[in-house]
Amino acid sequence: ISLPDVMSFGERDLKKLGAIAPGCTLNLVHEHRVVKKYRLSMPPRIYGFDEISCKNESCISSPKNLEGVTTEFLRESEMEDPGGAKFSCRYCEREHSFREIWEV
Repeated sequence: ISLPDVMSFGERDLKKLGAIAPGCTLNLVHEHRVVKKYRLSMPPRIYGFDEISCKNESCISSPKNLEGVTTEFLRESEMEDPGGAKFSCRYCEREHSFREIWEV
């Protein structure tokens, strides 16, 4: 991924990009030169993003329950294919695939 003329990338943005596109490299380019390079990997947990949710409708973190609990998933498996990684909900412990947790 190349972002011309973007001089900084916040930590939250880096975590989100690492969670959505693990294994990618982010290059910050200024005046046709790479000024900073980030190699991103799948985080051990994914939390605090509006685009994720537990699919268990009975879970306290499910948006349908309106409890205001931050959704959090813990990585259960290490796989070369990020799409094959498994995550469990911190609250109900239901297992989800990597693609299931995202609402994008």
